[in-house]
Amino acid sequence: MKKQFKGLVTPVFVVLLMIAVLLTGCADTKLNEDEELAYNSVEQLKKMLKNPDHLSLYDEFYVFKHLDENNHNDYTYTFFKYRVEKLYGDEVMTATGQAIFKDGEYIMDYGEEIVNPKYTAAEYREYSEAKKEEIGEILKENKIKAKVKLDIAICEMIADADSLNMIVDNSGWEVVEIDVEKINKKMSDN
Repeated sequence: MKKQFKGLVTPVFVVLLMIAVLLTGCADTKLNEDEELAYNSVEQLKKMLKNPDHLSLYDEFYVFKHLDENNHNDYTYTFFKYRVEKLYGDEVMTATGQAIFKDGEYIMDYGEEIVNPKYTAAEYREYSEAKKEEIGEILKENKIKAKVKLDIAICEMIADADSLNMIVDNSGWEVVEIDVEKINKKMSDN
């Protein structure tokens, strides 16, 4: 009887171990609300790339929540650094960027320059209404981008100060650092 029992222990143990490994490996990566927003932003960026399979994320990945006077979240930025390989003929070039999403919609790359149209007052008076409207849209978009860059700079200062144990007045902002490994795991699972 003891020999029969000993002969069953090893196969049963092996089967239980295999089940545990399978369950652990197949378990979905559970993301919280901020991580889900971050993941969706990465997926949106991938859709915009010509070569999305060569997207890599850097460790710097944040969700910045702007809080209104009642301490409620009124808008959220997702900000992350990434690298992507681009093919130019036979050469592979590496490009880096810092994507900015506001409330889940792509706004801009942080490195993007803000260039205002140049014209004189006399030239502006001579422009057609359509041209004036076009200039107005460019200026409006640039104003939004400038505010986004300022917001991101403030949030980065808060995040850096926090990591250095410095005290900074972060009223109006909640800074959430995203675990890039969880995002990468979910991307590889899908």
